[in-house]
Amino acid sequence: MKKIILLLFAGILISSLNCGSDTADIRISLTNPNNKAVPFSGYYIITATSDSVAMVGSTPSEYTFTLSKGESATGSIYKDTVDVIDTLHFQVFLNDEERLSQKVTTLIEVIQFSIQAQ
Repeated sequence: MKKIILLLFAGILISSLNCGSDTADIRISLTNPNNKAVPFSGYYIITATSDSVAMVGSTPSEYTFTLSKGESATGSIYKDTVDVIDTLHFQVFLNDEERLSQKVTTLIEVIQFSIQAQ
């Protein structure tokens, strides 16, 4: 009887480890390496619902949202100032794991991005 209970417990433990989440947390981080306020403009679109969210402001800023497994989001962001000394650091995290990191120094550089929940 003890062996059956032990096997049952082991089976429940193993099956609980294999269960993954059906959602993914997305975090978009906009910063400046020198802690300066750098203006930016952009947006992201959740493709499943076509919801568009404006990203307008200055650094530091963060945007967070959740995607269901298989869903994706696309968007673009650019630095909204001509001052080349100010750097816009753009990062996208999927469940706290960095998926994209890019730095922008000029007004004409536009970052296009896409992320999919896996």
